[in-house]
Amino acid sequence: MNDAMAYVGLANIFEKKQCTIDGKKQIYYEKLDSCFGFNYNFKNYGKEFVALTGKIAGETIGSDSVYKYDDFKTLDELCAENNSTYNYNTFKNMCTYRDFIGYYFTLV
Repeated sequence: MNDAMAYVGLANIFEKKQCTIDGKKQIYYEKLDSCFGFNYNFKNYGKEFVALTGKIAGETIGSDSVYKYDDFKTLDELCAENNSTYNYNTFKNMCTYRDFIGYYFTLV
């Protein structure tokens, strides 16, 4: 993909949270928003997502961020799912950017 627009799309954004379960510290990610942005895999630095809209507009999500992103789809992919039509509100509401799967936990 050499076209710059091949990196622009929509993703679900999750925010890192902490809690204690059975005396053990847990890290989990809670769904925060769905937002448009661009996704790029830098050869020497790794994957990053730059949020262009939504609650964290302007934030860069990398490996050391308090945010994570998932379900990234390019505008081309979203248009293909919407009868080859671009519509911001339809994309935002296509809850492939699902209402949510739940929380997930990992031990610290």
